[in-house]
Formats: sequence, structure tokens, C-alpha cells
Amino acid sequence: MDDPHEADSPSAEEEAQHEAEASQPPAEAVTSIPPFVMPDLTQSWSRAIASITSIPPFVMPDLTQSWSRAIASIAPSLEGLAEGLDAHRRRLLPLNLHSVDFSVEDLRRLADEGIVLWSVPRPEIAQRLIDAPTYGARREVLGRRGQAILEDCRSIAAHAAAGPYAPHARELEKAIAAGQAGYVGPAISHLASVIDTIMRNEIEESSRLRLVRHPKAQHPMDHFTELPAQSAMVFRPIWFAYRKMETEEQRTLSTSFARHGVAHDVTGRQALSFRNFVQAAMLSAALLDYLSWWSGTKTNNINSE
Repeated sequence: MDDPHEADSPSAEEEAQHEAEASQPPAEAVTSIPPFVMPDLTQSWSRAIASITSIPPFVMPDLTQSWSRAIASIAPSLEGLAEGLDAHRRRLLPLNLHSVDFSVEDLRRLADEGIVLWSVPRPEIAQRLIDAPTYGARREVLGRRGQAILEDCRSIAAHAAAGPYAPHARELEKAIAAGQAGYVGPAISHLASVIDTIMRNEIEESSRLRLVRHPKAQHPMDHFTELPAQSAMVFRPIWFAYRKMETEEQRTLSTSFARHGVAHDVTGRQALSFRNFVQAAMLSAALLDYLSWWSGTKTNNINSE
């Protein structure tokens, strides 16, 4: 039986003719393609140049409002940060320095004259000592405001008398009372003994020697580099008070309170100066208050104005 598909299949010649006809596009399609024309770029470039020249010149933006908005948005955070820093400062410093403006260099400068600012004196006097431009001006503050400073020291002693350093506090009170009664020489000698007793009895021996020693052949301790700021504020002025006073020349060159100057020359100016009496009372009171703070009793003065 014949296959019906084979009967209808075109011959090879017919297929070749059909493919040739299919490969030729109709005449209509060929004639409908537009001829290639070189584009006229004159108008395009004119439009491009016009668009460039129409760009406005650069103007510095006004950031005032932007910054104002930015600052306003972060102001609450800045206020919180400032409050946090202030609270941190208050935890690290005694009450009398909370409202005082100073730098570490201010503390170092006064400490190297034997002037302490830990807990005494009250804020207003502490600021005057910091702002005083010269050594002589600072000594003048000690003299003119001496009675007020001594009252600040008495307040420290009264608070410390209720704590673990009560025996030292009572001796400080006696020394201040003697000086205020006019017995400046004996009062200074008493205060020198109070400082020495506290240093020897309450501070470990090797630490004490390191804190106060003035070696001749070695570099002395740099308290503000080697100690926390609180410790340096107290022990650097005490270190200065322990400077050598073995010769007349050494005593002549220095007018500030010196523990050895008092011990070796009871009739010299270190032992008879009202300003040195005030200075020694400050050192004693600061040392007592610092040890109370350090030991955890947190004894602080009440002289914040």
C-alpha cells in the first residue's frame, strides 16, 4: 500500500526553487527602507552647548540652617554628655574644686610651690591661687585669706575626727588653735610633726620613701605622671615640703614651708612665717582628707560655696 505522505511530497527541484524565492525579500520591503543620510550635527552641538551654558554657576551652600538643624537634633545628646562628664569630674575631685577652672599644669605649678588644693581651701580662694600670676602673688593670697583657709582646715579636721584617723585629726585641731592664738612657731612645728607622723604611720615604708625622697643622683618622682591625679594633687606638694634644708644656703633660697627647714632651724623664717603656718595646715588637712577618701570613708569638706 502506498504511503499517502510520499505522494504529496514535493520534488527536490521544487524545494530548491521555493528556498530561492523565500530568500529574496519582496520588492515593497526593499523600497520602503529610507536611504542612509549623514546626520547634521550642527543643531545637536548647538543644543548641547546651550544646555551647558544654561548650568548655573556654583554657589557655596549656606550651611547655617543645616548646622543649626543638626546641632538642634543632637543638643539633647550633647547636654547628656556634658552632664555625664561633669558628674564624672565630681566623683574624681573634692567638693572645693567642682566649680573651679583649672588645668593639670595649674595643679603642678602650685604643687611645686608646696600649695595643695585637695579639699582646701574653699572654691573662691582656690580660684584665686590658680589665677595668681606669680609665686609672690600666691603667697600673698595665703597671707590675706589665711584665717578663712584655717577655718577650712578646721572643718576637715572635725570631719576626720569621726573616722579612722581621729588621733591625727585631733592633733591638727590643736596645732591650728595654737597658731590662731598667736603661737605661730610652735604651731608650725606641731604641724610638721603631724604631717611626718601621718606619712610614717599610715603609708607603707617603701611607698613613703618613693613619695617624698629627693635623690641627688637620680631623677625624683614625677607624681603627675606616675600617680593618679588625685594622689598627685596631695603628694606632690608634700614632696616639695620634704625638700632638703640642711644648709643655710638652702634655707635662704626657699621661703615656703619645709618640714626639714622647721626641724633644723626653729628660729628661721620657715618656722616663724604665718603664711607657712597656713601652708602647713593645708597640707595636713589635705593629707587627712585624702587618706579618708582613699580608705573608703569618703570624708569630704563642707566648704563648697
